[in-house]
Amino acid sequence: MRIGDAARSFDAYLRGLRAMPSNQHTMAQLEALALELDRFPELVKLVVELAAEEVDPTLSRALYLKAAEIYATQLGDMEGAVGCYNRILENDAADEQVLASLEGLYRVRERWHELL
Repeated sequence: MRIGDAARSFDAYLRGLRAMPSNQHTMAQLEALALELDRFPELVKLVVELAAEEVDPTLSRALYLKAAEIYATQLGDMEGAVGCYNRILENDAADEQVLASLEGLYRVRERWHELL
């Protein structure tokens, strides 16, 4: 795929994700294109927006988890990942998956005081 074609595809998939944030195929295509085009900052921005706007708590949680994953693994932005995890905890302070993920990030960053 040529760069121009990939860029147009990325933009089209962004519009598609905005229209249907639960579409996993669209998300997977966006991730592949973001990797090819180095456009993860745009993708994570949209995913966080969609998570914040989403009224379905299950979908909102899934979107925040995806955003946290992108922040941590693709952008190396641990603060961004922590922010997404904290948004999930605002709705469910006992979310074990999120608490375990936060613990892992805090240990890597040696932020021991935040584990307490």
